[in-house]
This record gives sequence, structure tokens and C-alpha cells, in this order.
Amino acid sequence: MSWGWGRTYSYIAPVTLHFFVIFNKEVLGVESIFTFQNYISFITSMMLVFGLAFQTPIAIFFLNKSRFGFSSGPR
Repeated sequence: MSWGWGRTYSYIAPVTLHFFVIFNKEVLGVESIFTFQNYISFITSMMLVFGLAFQTPIAIFFLNKSRFGFSSGPR
């Protein structure tokens, strides 16, 4: 499991869901109604985005090492 997926599921998703529920209740004055499909869609989207975000530095590192990068440093 990549760090992005693990961190999202363990830390970021619960905090984000809690924030949205409290925000809807206290600021907007509406009750949050989650279905299983909405929950799975939300978690999957967040895991994908954070997984890609955590893999981007690794991809950039290997692109620079293989000289396909955009750096014009010494050769």
C-alpha cells in the first residue's frame, strides 16, 4: 500500500468527513445523509488523489536521474 492511500484512509478521510458533517450542521443548518455509494466514491477519490500526490516526487526523481527531466544541471 502506498503512503498516500494509507495516510488518506487512516488520517485524512476521517478528519475531512468529520469537518463536512460539522460544517453542514452548524454553518449550513442541514443534516448530512451519506449513502454507502457516496462514502465509497468519496474515499476512493481521495485515495486516488493522495496516492498520486505522494508518488509524484518519486516520478520526478527518476525522470531527473534518467536525464529526461527538465533540469539543465551539469552533465
